[in-house]
Amino acid sequence: MNVDVVKRDGSLEQFNKNKIVKVVKTAGLTEEKAEALATKVETEIKLRELTRITSKQIRDMVAAELKLADEYVYGLYSWYEKVKDKENKK
Repeated sequence: MNVDVVKRDGSLEQFNKNKIVKVVKTAGLTEEKAEALATKVETEIKLRELTRITSKQIRDMVAAELKLADEYVYGLYSWYEKVKDKENKK
């Protein structure tokens, strides 16, 4: 799957499912749940037949899946994203 991700600074990088796995594991999901969640997001991108997606769109998809998978981890992930957004606006 070749999908370009438009990052916050406007740069591009190739979609990497493993980055999602790493982030949600850091937030508290098990390896198994993290892999399943990342696969769901990857599948959704494939189904939409996207060749380009923003990192914000990916984060929103991850948040939606996390909310279904684990409410507590979703809260941690959301908090982290808000902190990161504030840091990037400085």
